[in-house]
Amino acid sequence: MRDMSDTLRTTFRRVFRLENRRAAVRPGRLDRIPAFESRILGNARDVTVYLPPGYDDRNDRRYPVLYMQDGQNLFEAHRAFIPAHRAEALRRASWLQWMLPLLRVSVALVWIWTFAVSIGLYPRDQSLALLARVGASGAWAELLLDGAALFDLALGIGTLVLPAAWRARVLWPLQLALIAFYMAAISWAMPEFWLHPFGPLSKNLPMCAAIVLLWAISFGMTCRTSQCSTILPRSSKRKMSMPAQSGSPGYSWWQCSTTYCPSAMARFTCTRLLG
Repeated sequence: MRDMSDTLRTTFRRVFRLENRRAAVRPGRLDRIPAFESRILGNARDVTVYLPPGYDDRNDRRYPVLYMQDGQNLFEAHRAFIPAHRAEALRRASWLQWMLPLLRVSVALVWIWTFAVSIGLYPRDQSLALLARVGASGAWAELLLDGAALFDLALGIGTLVLPAAWRARVLWPLQLALIAFYMAAISWAMPEFWLHPFGPLSKNLPMCAAIVLLWAISFGMTCRTSQCSTILPRSSKRKMSMPAQSGSPGYSWWQCSTTYCPSAMARFTCTRLLG
């Protein structure tokens, strides 16, 4: 019985000291084979090989081999084509690359579905009864219901087809203003909707948060242009020269503009004004 207790105690001691055993493992080393020729690919490239500890002491021992393409990205940060300080930002950008279009389509579907519900899926008499509670009745209510439904449809289509600049300048602020108007009118005429179990008003809050996010990112996708006047050689539109006085031979005034776009390199263009 005592022997079993000692065995269990020793076993548990080993289990709970795994981190100490791991720290005691001797590290291996990296060997580089420069210009390793490949008969299959028909070229030569540098190859880095990780050798485990004790490799040189056991020449008769065979080791398993793991081949990795671009393995320097895992083991050699200074040779990685993605620097370590940019890896997290690039990972987030890759997620946003497909998540933002999905979010934009979701917002568009909300507006399009609102049009379908308002134009006929929801009983029209009940829609008109709701409008009567905010002070709209008769032909005015009919016009208001149809007009609001068509406006919702336009917002949904615009969310899908408008370029980023138009979405940032017009579409997103317009959607936020419309939601704010709807919420203010319903809160004034039907405040009990804030206590509705389906949350017809409270669900607008995450909708507004999604629109604000898309709005902020749309601003980052638009191009910005800065202009300046300078003196350049007449024979070149791209290479900047040393400052020269107006009227110097071989020089003339140019109006230059630099356009910065997040998805492309800066574009530098100049137009000659005088000289």
